[in-house]
Amino acid sequence: MSLELFNRKWVLCILTDLFNGNRRFNEFKQSNPKISSQMLSETLKYMENNGLIYKKDNEYNLTEKGLETNAILYEMAKFNMKYSDYDNDVRAQSLNEYRELLKLG
Repeated sequence: MSLELFNRKWVLCILTDLFNGNRRFNEFKQSNPKISSQMLSETLKYMENNGLIYKKDNEYNLTEKGLETNAILYEMAKFNMKYSDYDNDVRAQSLNEYRELLKLG
């Protein structure tokens, strides 16, 4: 089920944006300039239909289910950092920043 939820290209970027707070459509466009408006609209609808986000007052918010993806995203970040070409200091700093972003303490 997790792989199916994250199967779309922009889902992870949108989730990460939402861990910084609620977002409006144009704010997603600003932080992800390569996504087309149509693709963003389709991805947000997909995420709503799958219970990851909800829309209220023209803002997108994480649902409880969406919030629970934080541990999955953090483990993916750890994997990426472990096998990246970055030096150890950059890896540690990146993971600490991501841990803080995802509110993992």
